[in-house]
Amino acid sequence: MKINRSLSVFFVGLLVVAGLLITTWPWEKKEQGLYGLLLENGLSLPGAKDFRLRKNLLREGGSVSFRSLEAVRGRDLLKVEIFAGLSEAEAARTVTERVEMIRSLFVNLPSPYPGMVTHKVSVDESLRPRESSVEVEGARLPLYLLVSNDRHTYGAMDKDQATSGSGLLFLYDRATQALYRFDYFLPREDQYQARLEDFFGQLRLTSGNTPEFPALNNAAVMQSEPLSAGQPPAVVAGNGPNRGPNLIIIGFEPLGANHVGCYGYTKPTTPNLDRFAKEACLFENAVSASSWTLPAFMSWFTSLYPTQHRITNKYSQYTDEHQVLANLGELSPGVLTMAEVLRRQGFRTASFTGGAALSHDFGYGQGFEEYFDEGTFGGFDRAMPLALKWLGKHKEERFFLFVQGFDVHGRFPLNRQTLAKFVDKNYQGKYTGSPDDYWALRNKNIDEGHPGLSDTDMDFWKAVYDAKIFEADKRFGNFVARLEEMGLLENSIIVVSSGSGNEFGEHGRIDHGFSLYDELIKVPLIIRVPGNAGRRVRAVVGTIDMMPTVLELLRVKVVERVESQMQGTSLVPLIQGSPLHHDVFSETDYLLQAFRRSISSADGWKFIITLDTETRELYNLNDDPGEQRNLVRDEPRKAYELEEKLFAHLQEISGKGSGN
Repeated sequence: MKINRSLSVFFVGLLVVAGLLITTWPWEKKEQGLYGLLLENGLSLPGAKDFRLRKNLLREGGSVSFRSLEAVRGRDLLKVEIFAGLSEAEAARTVTERVEMIRSLFVNLPSPYPGMVTHKVSVDESLRPRESSVEVEGARLPLYLLVSNDRHTYGAMDKDQATSGSGLLFLYDRATQALYRFDYFLPREDQYQARLEDFFGQLRLTSGNTPEFPALNNAAVMQSEPLSAGQPPAVVAGNGPNRGPNLIIIGFEPLGANHVGCYGYTKPTTPNLDRFAKEACLFENAVSASSWTLPAFMSWFTSLYPTQHRITNKYSQYTDEHQVLANLGELSPGVLTMAEVLRRQGFRTASFTGGAALSHDFGYGQGFEEYFDEGTFGGFDRAMPLALKWLGKHKEERFFLFVQGFDVHGRFPLNRQTLAKFVDKNYQGKYTGSPDDYWALRNKNIDEGHPGLSDTDMDFWKAVYDAKIFEADKRFGNFVARLEEMGLLENSIIVVSSGSGNEFGEHGRIDHGFSLYDELIKVPLIIRVPGNAGRRVRAVVGTIDMMPTVLELLRVKVVERVESQMQGTSLVPLIQGSPLHHDVFSETDYLLQAFRRSISSADGWKFIITLDTETRELYNLNDDPGEQRNLVRDEPRKAYELEEKLFAHLQEISGKGSGN
């Protein structure tokens, strides 16, 4: 009897344990299919039953959630985005932003030569975005017909690259406040439009409501041709006084803040700049408008983002027989540069640069009486003596002087004696630090996506970079000493900055331009104002803020239309010790291989989106300054907040600035 009771207790115990295991063990569940997920989110699409789901991402933030689905069927690819909790106004804005983002990708046509871009070209009619419509449950909705490549990304391309025909459809359920976006990619065949219409015609809202298309704020949103030229903005009002502080802007290139002593770098690369910074306002978190020279410096002098001033790549037209360099005056005829503003106020204006991406051919000479750009990737060793000679003739007049050098660029010659101060003496690698060595690595970086360097070799190239910075800093120190001897140091506002930094494997690459990580866009920004004490400012600022800042410091008044051109914010309150908080945005369309936009927020977060793949990255720079932990999945609410800010910014600047 006791045995039987013991057995009963034993078996009951087993049943209890088994029950617990059944209910608590993480048994693998079968992945819900695309059709079921759509049904769960308010949509019926019978054609989705045959698709194999390969992506299901949910991000929730407050009252709004975002779901991204991706599924395949043979050679077909279907992407679905579901925004839940959007008001009709928010849905309309979201649609406008998404469509504008895609439209912008069709403005530039890739050329067969790396780095070339075309703004005004004859694009085959069959490759242009087109707008059709499809009937969904009694409602006629716009259907955008696009071409895409074998990576299923949109954009201007040659005929042989256009492998897919695709349909883009938005619909909105007012009752449930859900916005749906569909991107359906098909092999590009004669009847692909009919297939798209048949497929989308099956859509039904399970709520029983009639689907709607949120009204857009602009009409021909898929128009891919540039707007026609319009009237330039009014000139600066009046003539400025012929006395007052001068302006000297000095541009190192490409110098990242992460290799500068006064920004925390431990190696002695910049003793002269460090000393200069102690008597100036140093902005600890200055962000460039782009991650490479050509667009970044143009943003300095126009206070416009690259997509606004349109100097985003080297050529505006390129064929084997005919090439036209991108030029500010031709592409953005209404834009007024800093030099033009100051020259019309009575300033003498001169610029001495290293040429290359700062050639006057791109429009950098606008407003300068004298513009030196002879040679390619020249340095301070040529520019600064010429600048001092010019100052000897004009120091009694009010002037604006710009001096720039590529002393720290991979193409600039290396002083091997200086290299010995920074390089590991035991280095036995194959590299010498020559410009040819570097350019070969840069080209491999472009062609293969990485330079293929060992850690030891990468450290060697960092040492080369540091040695070049040290030499550039020495020239800078001599230049500042001569300014003091000439009596110009105490009556000149001096700005020191850089267009971009350089990456050395932090995210797998070398050189600059491809990404928007901080090793590229966080640059030194140091402003010395006579009579002001030294100050360090932690607030996030942008180099696009340079033009409005110096115009206010110089007490230059501009008319309203010039004020409206400038997208930057004057940093004078920060220089004077008052608070100022704003987000900063950056762009790159480098070599038509990288289409990225980013926002660096005032509270130390950063969001990056790659436009052609719609890849999203989120970093908390307060805890992760090296941007090694992508928090998109961990912090969906913050990601959503910054993405909305970024798209709102892109929509706001769309069409502004070119003067067209």
